Amino acid sequence: MLLARCLVYCLLVPGLMSVGCAQEGLEITVSNDVKNSEETMPGITQGLTGLVETGDGRPVTGAMIVPVPLGDDTPAIPEIAILTDAAGRYNWPLPPGTYEVSVSAEGYRTAKRRVEVGADKLVTLNVMLSSIHKE
Repeated sequence: MLLARCLVYCLLVPGLMSVGCAQEGLEITVSNDVKNSEETMPGITQGLTGLVETGDGRPVTGAMIVPVPLGDDTPAIPEIAILTDAAGRYNWPLPPGTYEVSVSAEGYRTAKRRVEVGADKLVTLNVMLSSIHKE
């Protein structure tokens, strides 16, 4: 079921990604705070980690995280996407490089953010998604 959901999202991502980051109520934070990152991703010193939640602080389970390598010096990624866990968290060891990261979930606006993963750097990307429906 998880694989099927991921494949469906991958087919939908081009349409979802066009929504972009400029949507009202969207908040994205990026940090290189290794201390905070070590708590969520112990033993890994390089990559992307974070939390996806709603505006009222509820975790978004099953949000799809898609990092797209930018530039010729960023290596390809073997996995297409990963999903957040039940607590809205994700951890992804990535090689150094520049990525455009899209975060999407059914019923929410897609968020995009450009991040730079350096050698032995763990980047924290926390995302607050806003509902596509008025609450």
